[in-house]
Amino acid sequence: MLINDAGTCDTSPLGMESGAIANNKITDKAGVIVGDQARLGYTVGDSWCKSSSDDFLQIDLGTPHIVCGVATQGNHPQDQWVISFKFTYSTDGTTYSFYEDLAGNQVLFANQDRDGVVHQVLYKELVARYVRIHPTTFQGKPCMRGELYG
Repeated sequence: MLINDAGTCDTSPLGMESGAIANNKITDKAGVIVGDQARLGYTVGDSWCKSSSDDFLQIDLGTPHIVCGVATQGNHPQDQWVISFKFTYSTDGTTYSFYEDLAGNQVLFANQDRDGVVHQVLYKELVARYVRIHPTTFQGKPCMRGELYG
């Protein structure tokens, strides 16, 4: 169990690594399905890599869920990873809010290598159907794999 200021964060993964979230629910800004490449633990080839400066990884959870944590990894076959990112969320897919911690910081820290898993517990749990991860700084190329917890 992870602890946040709202109490406890269940460590239940929401389905990225297991495949419970369907491939067609994992897309980039252009709506391109990136599926398996964005899943935590994916090692078959390159992970999802941001294709433009304003690109993001979007995960559609299908229905609104409590989200209280995120885990990230870099690109398994190459020294490419996201160092920091911003996190937006929505219940309707139209209006998005930036996640902020208690101090108003929007940036979350991610990886320092290609395969280590970094867990970030959100300051407070939120309710979202859609989650977007916006890489802000990176090593080599902005590539990542991930999981959400709730």
